[in-house]
Amino acid sequence: MSNRFINQSRHAMLGICATLAISGFYACTDSYDLDDKGNIPTNLGKSIYEELENPSEASSLHGTFKTYLRLIDDLGYKEVMSKTGSKTVFAANDSAFNEFFKNNKWNAKSYEDLTESMKKQLFYTSILDNAILTEMLSNVSVYLSVKLVASLATGFVAAAILFGFQVKLAALFALFVFLLNFIPSVGSIIAVLLPTPVLFLQYGLGPQFFVVVGLLSATEFVIGNLLEPRFLGEGMDLHPAAIVSSLIFWSLVWGVPGAFLSVPITASIKIVLSKIKHTRPVAEFLAGRLPH
Repeated sequence: MSNRFINQSRHAMLGICATLAISGFYACTDSYDLDDKGNIPTNLGKSIYEELENPSEASSLHGTFKTYLRLIDDLGYKEVMSKTGSKTVFAANDSAFNEFFKNNKWNAKSYEDLTESMKKQLFYTSILDNAILTEMLSNVSVYLSVKLVASLATGFVAAAILFGFQVKLAALFALFVFLLNFIPSVGSIIAVLLPTPVLFLQYGLGPQFFVVVGLLSATEFVIGNLLEPRFLGEGMDLHPAAIVSSLIFWSLVWGVPGAFLSVPITASIKIVLSKIKHTRPVAEFLAGRLPH
């Protein structure tokens, strides 16, 4: 697809959209009963379908969406989009479709050239169930909240240990302990190793050296391996090997920010994969469960 089409229609979906497109996702129509239009609260405003037909000035929509509306009609989603609020839609306007028809992998020159399968890929990769989005945001929120509290606790305890033994640059090392605790698995190891050169120069291989290193290691172990998992529960549902692999991958892709965000990104991708029939085995594999 052309870059302009992607930018205008699915820029907020990022890697999630790519995952859905590759999987050849085929969704089912909603099985729940839709409320009568008269029962919808007036404060909700227009439905998705109505907004695409006549974008309001307050919306962020630009241009017309006749081609996208044809997709909705042809795939039998008009009723769903007219009454439900369970979808988040990243709709491409007609200008984006015009650019798409000039250059695309299917060599489709007009809407009439699109097959049923092509239409499904275009449409299903532009929508997201709000239930999935809510689950993703909930998991990420819990993870970041627990990580923040655990990192603060680890940083404060490390600061007390380092200042108690009058270690030089104690405040700087305590700050590093706090920050590195956000990096899964290897962050805590680096946090313990960082002050060891200073400890060696200050105390040699005397008792103080081993006591400080031992206390820092014990702090990281208790908070990172006993307390933190208890509060996180099984929310992330990721195997340790998957966490380490994601840390390496996202660090290579985005550097330090990738290391910090590797777990929530991978957990979010796993949630999406678990909702798609064809990719569900991959989600089970990331959780450490062999697919049946």
